[in-house]
Amino acid sequence: MLTSSGGSGTARTQGIEVAVVGILLARYNATRRGAPRTTSEPRTAAQLLDAAHLHRTERMRRLTEEEAAAARVRALEVDQARETRLDQLAQDTERAWRDVDRLIGEKKAGPYDVAVTLLTDLREIHSRAGTSSAFEDRVGALRTTHRVKPSLMRRFDAVGLPKP
Repeated sequence: MLTSSGGSGTARTQGIEVAVVGILLARYNATRRGAPRTTSEPRTAAQLLDAAHLHRTERMRRLTEEEAAAARVRALEVDQARETRLDQLAQDTERAWRDVDRLIGEKKAGPYDVAVTLLTDLREIHSRAGTSSAFEDRVGALRTTHRVKPSLMRRFDAVGLPKP
């Protein structure tokens, strides 16, 4: 409690404290869920269980909606990032093809995965540009050149890259 020295100040301070407590209590009551109880008779166990079930159901519904909204936002961000990456890649596709050749030349699983990701992006770029046949020709040449690399061929097949 706030205290003040002097006789007349104490009554004023106590009045302020009462007002603050009243304001805080009003805020607390305003934030409580559900309607305030208007009856003084105790609730039964069934009523309490029903109220708990309703509260839990509502909380789960809100949580599900929030999770769905967050998932939609994440999906939109992923799509936007992919579109940005495709736009940047479309600026210099020849460099991307050279990167694919270099990555495949490393003969390791990690670079193979990166090369296949680049190839799927290049497929999308060529599709948008209407040059799918050029893409298929280049992938066919890659398949022919690297046919003795079964791990790479499995990766090509897994993402549906065309065969020669």
